[in-house]
Amino acid sequence: MKELLKLGNSIFFALAVLWLYFSFYFGFQYLNIDFTNLTRQLANILVILFLMSIVIFHYKERALKFIRWLYAQFVSHKIISLIVLALFQVVILITSVGLASADTAIVYRIATDSKFAATTQYVSNNPNNYLLVLWFKVNYLVFRENLVVSLAFWNVLFIDCSIYLLFKVNEIFTNSKISDIVFSLSYLILGLSPQYIYTYSDPITLFLLTLLLYLFGKVIKDFNAGQVSRILTIILGLLLAVTYGFRPTIMIFIISLAIVSILWTIKNLHQKRKLVELFKIILIFSISFLLLNRVLSFSLNHQKIVNYEPKMSRTLTYYVDLGLTYTGNNHAELSKEVVASRGKERNSLALMDAKAKLKNYTYTTFIGHLFYKYYWMIGEGNFGWFQERVLSEEQLLNNKWLSNIQKTSLAKKIRNYIYVGGEKYYLFGIIIQLIWIVVVVGVTLFPLYFNPSNFYQLWMQITIFGGLLFLMIFEAGRSRYLIQFSPAILTISSLGYYYCMQSKYGDKV
Repeated sequence: MKELLKLGNSIFFALAVLWLYFSFYFGFQYLNIDFTNLTRQLANILVILFLMSIVIFHYKERALKFIRWLYAQFVSHKIISLIVLALFQVVILITSVGLASADTAIVYRIATDSKFAATTQYVSNNPNNYLLVLWFKVNYLVFRENLVVSLAFWNVLFIDCSIYLLFKVNEIFTNSKISDIVFSLSYLILGLSPQYIYTYSDPITLFLLTLLLYLFGKVIKDFNAGQVSRILTIILGLLLAVTYGFRPTIMIFIISLAIVSILWTIKNLHQKRKLVELFKIILIFSISFLLLNRVLSFSLNHQKIVNYEPKMSRTLTYYVDLGLTYTGNNHAELSKEVVASRGKERNSLALMDAKAKLKNYTYTTFIGHLFYKYYWMIGEGNFGWFQERVLSEEQLLNNKWLSNIQKTSLAKKIRNYIYVGGEKYYLFGIIIQLIWIVVVVGVTLFPLYFNPSNFYQLWMQITIFGGLLFLMIFEAGRSRYLIQFSPAILTISSLGYYYCMQSKYGDKV
C-alpha cells in the first residue's frame, strides 16, 4: 500500500510541475508587453518597478524585517484583516456588480419571471442547479429589484466566512503556523478575486464546504477523544446533503475521506471499540445524508416553481462527451441528437458521440487536447474570470440608486481594472496571477515532503488528485471549477511552504 501511495505522490508531483508551468505561461497573457508602442502609464509602471527592485535589494535586510513584521500583524489581527477585505469587496461590488451572462442570467429569469420558469428546460437539463434556483427565488421574494445586489453581498459574506473557516479547519488538523499560511493564501487568492460579483453557486458552495470540513474536524477530534456527539454527526450528514445539492463534485472530498479512513481502519484493526464507534458514526451520518437527499429529490419532482422533466437531465456520459471536445467545455461541438436526447437514449447517444470523437483524434491531437484542457483548467489564477468574461459595461443593472453610483468617474475607473474588457485589467490580472503562482509553488513543494501516515494531509492530497482526474474526464477547460477544490489546494500549498521552511531552518514538525 505504501508503494502505491508513493507512486500516486510521484504522479501528483508531475501534475503539479505542469500546473506550475501553465500558471507561469498564463501570466504572459498579461506580461506580453509591446515595448515598441508603450502607453505613458505603462512606461511609468515599468520605471517604478525597476527602481523599486533596486531599492528593495539594496535594503533587503530592512525589507525582509518589514515584511515579517507586516505578516505578523496581519495574522495576529485576522478579524480586522477580514473587515478591511470586506470593505474592499463592497467597493468593488457596488461599483461593478451586474447581471452576469450564461447560467446566472437564466437562473435570474427563472426567479423573476414565472412564465419563463414554467416553460424553460434549464432545470430539466441541469437539476443540480435546483437549489440555486430556490436560493435566487427566496432572495427575489425578499429583495425584489435588488436581487443581484443582495446575492453579491451574500457572496462577499460567504467567501470571507470561508476564509476564516478554512483557517479554523487547519487549526484543528495542523498547527498555528500552517493555519496562518492558509489564512494568508486564501485571503489573497479568494478574497481579491472578483468572483463574488458573479452571482453563481461557487461562493455559497465554498462556504458550505468549508463549514462541512470544519464540522468533520470537530467530529474527528471528538472521535479521537472518545466522545462523539450524535447530534453533530446528524447535522454533518444534513449539511453534506445541502452542499451536494449545490455541487455534486464535493463528493470527491467524501470519497477521498473514505479512502483514507479505510487505510486507517486497516492499520487499527486491533482497536475494536474504536472501529465499532466509527461504524456508528458512518451509519448515522449516511442515514441523515440520504434522508435529506431524498427529501430534496422529492421536492424537485413535486415543486411548482420551475418546469422540470426528469428524463431530460444531462447524464454523466453527456459530460464525458462534452469533456472530449477539444477545449473540454464546448457545447457547440456536441451533436444535435445528444443535446436534444431524452429518456433511455441519452446515454447511448452520448456514448456513441464520445466514441466518434475519440476515433477522430490522432495521437498528437489527443495529447494536444489533454494538455490544452489541463492548461485552461488550472492555469488562470482568477478562476475563469479572464476566459469567461461574464460581466461588461452592457450588463450593468438598471437600478436607480445603484446607477447613480456606477455612473461616477470613480466607479468607471474601478471597472476599467476589474472587468476583463477594461484597458487596465492586465494590471489587476497579473497581481492575481502572481498570487496564484505562489499558491502553485507550494503545491509543487508538498510532494517532496510526502508523509503517507498523516491522515489529514493524505485526505487533502487525494482530494486534489481526484478533483483533477474528475475534471480531466468530464467537462472542464475553465479554472472556475477549481474554486470547489480550493480548500484542499490552499491547505496542500501551505503545508508545502511550511515543510520547506522547517527543512531550511532545521525545526521539527
